[in-house]
Amino acid sequence: MLRLILCAVTFSQVLTESPHPILNVLGSTSIEVSWQMVESSGVKGYEVFYKEAGGHIYFLEVVDDPNQTSLVLENLKPYTVYQISVAEIYSAGKGPTSDPVSIRTDEDVLTESPHPILNVLGSTSIEVSWQMVESSGVKGYEVFYKEAGGHMYFLEVVDDPNQTSLVLENLKPYTVYQISVAEIYSAGRGPNSVPVSIRTDEDVPSGPPIHIVISEVTSGSMTFTWEAPDEDKRNGIILWYDCVFLKNDVGYIETRTTGLTTVTFNNIESGTAYSFKSKHTQLKVLGLTARKSQE
Repeated sequence: MLRLILCAVTFSQVLTESPHPILNVLGSTSIEVSWQMVESSGVKGYEVFYKEAGGHIYFLEVVDDPNQTSLVLENLKPYTVYQISVAEIYSAGKGPTSDPVSIRTDEDVLTESPHPILNVLGSTSIEVSWQMVESSGVKGYEVFYKEAGGHMYFLEVVDDPNQTSLVLENLKPYTVYQISVAEIYSAGRGPNSVPVSIRTDEDVPSGPPIHIVISEVTSGSMTFTWEAPDEDKRNGIILWYDCVFLKNDVGYIETRTTGLTTVTFNNIESGTAYSFKSKHTQLKVLGLTARKSQE
């Protein structure tokens, strides 16, 4: 007698649904991806696909444990949008890939800094320019400057990330300044560049010669001595002095140019009032006048 035996054989079925990825940004270079299992029967693992938004190359992470429903993607780019999708793996094949979900990594504060390029525009102004280190996430710049040897920094803030130059004004003539630049991010400020030093141009002294005295008088001559203007008013290197000797009742009688701080005028008349003034000359430009009268 023949017996007919019917056996029921089941095959792993590939579902048409896909898990929905839930994304959590952990920082500037990592994203946590989690999901819920669509169907527990027959699931062997998961595939997590990710790529930069606008890119064409997908990266793949494989999860072999069907009970693991989360994964951390690492070594990502800061402040970059990623598109992420998940698919379940079965013995019979791979299920459908979920629709991509987009998320942006956090900003990061870079360890590099822009290098300032300096150009002296005159005795009181310096142009500072630089190149952006990293365009992604930059909100602006901070330009620090101080006199060499000083302790007080001054700050100029640039709010436009596309502006990569700035003119520092109202500086002191013939003064060395140290200047550095840093980038600004939402997450904070990047490191300051190594300070670069530059000296402003010379200018006309802003103060007169000081301590003018008559150092010697004879029957026919008069010698004057003086000191250079105060150091903070010299505005450069004093090259020479233009000296003017005046006879009060007739006006100008003699001029003398000297690189020293003393001058002698001869042919002095006894009982006559005279005036003396010295102009310090720098770069062939006359400065202010110091005047001394002697009767």
